[in-house]
Amino acid sequence: MPRKAATAPSSSSRKSAGVSAAMPSSVIMARSQQDRFHLATIDHHDLNIHLRQVGLSIGNRELLVDAELKLESGVHYGLVGRNGTGKSTLLQALGDGLFEGISAHVHVMYVHQLFHVDMDNSAQLSVVDVLLSGDKQRLGRQHMMDLLEAGLESQTVSHALKQLDYEAVDAARAKMDRVAIKRSGLRGLTARNKLVALEHQLAQAKAAWDDAVQTSVDSDYDIVAANNWLESLYAQDDLSTEARAREILVDIGLSVEQQDRPFHELSGGWKMRVFLAQIEFLQPDLLLLDEPTNHLDLPRIQWVMHFIQTRLQHLTVVTVQYNEMPKDWEMGSMVC
Repeated sequence: MPRKAATAPSSSSRKSAGVSAAMPSSVIMARSQQDRFHLATIDHHDLNIHLRQVGLSIGNRELLVDAELKLESGVHYGLVGRNGTGKSTLLQALGDGLFEGISAHVHVMYVHQLFHVDMDNSAQLSVVDVLLSGDKQRLGRQHMMDLLEAGLESQTVSHALKQLDYEAVDAARAKMDRVAIKRSGLRGLTARNKLVALEHQLAQAKAAWDDAVQTSVDSDYDIVAANNWLESLYAQDDLSTEARAREILVDIGLSVEQQDRPFHELSGGWKMRVFLAQIEFLQPDLLLLDEPTNHLDLPRIQWVMHFIQTRLQHLTVVTVQYNEMPKDWEMGSMVC
């Protein structure tokens, strides 16, 4: 794993003129410089991150002013400092995509606790299903396939297509809403204008969906469109995905029989291992770990650190700790 010098974000107590006195205390504001090369490079597959004139605030409190943030692909970084200095806020801003200058192709994953599984029905899922549930794109494709197949079978294709249109606009609106809340200045105004446009588009999509409920006959155009969409979705479905997920679970010590058992039957330690295996399965380009060893005993801390160093060694990793990095982690990593 390559180890190079890092430029850590620097902090300042200077106040920014753009911060309003009425700013809610929980709102995160993030900004970075867009230079003349920005538009030429933002869509390139560059996994290195170099942000200049970084500003970060929460409410009226400035955490970073005119800082520089540099993260090189494949390097593991440790960010250590007392509470309240903005470590977790920086990770959240990176995870939410609030900074300009990071390629849209960089897959960022923010993890704030290792025992969290983002599935409401995780108690009903098998271990391998929980691992696969982390692939949101796969779940989204499956949802679309289910709706289209049901529409074709029940001759309600128009309804299914309008529902999918509505869901796509609603997802875009929800994403823009999160961005608009956390951006200030011209970028914030632009985001809010886009949000208003999406809300109008959402109302139109809802009206079209409601009209489709009253439609008793599917048009030939809708039937062809649904079949073409299904064909495209099936072409994207990688049949080797589950096999790769199972291989990762075997590597951490779970047999195929154990993988098919209910996830909720696992001990806390094994649930933690499955979540780490999910990170390996998803392969983010930038992994942001917010105090991942908090509340863990020494054996589990050692297991987590070994997993990150050996199984995730090719990822760019930023780990935040309150007091100090575990000794094993410090050997060969960049601590800031």
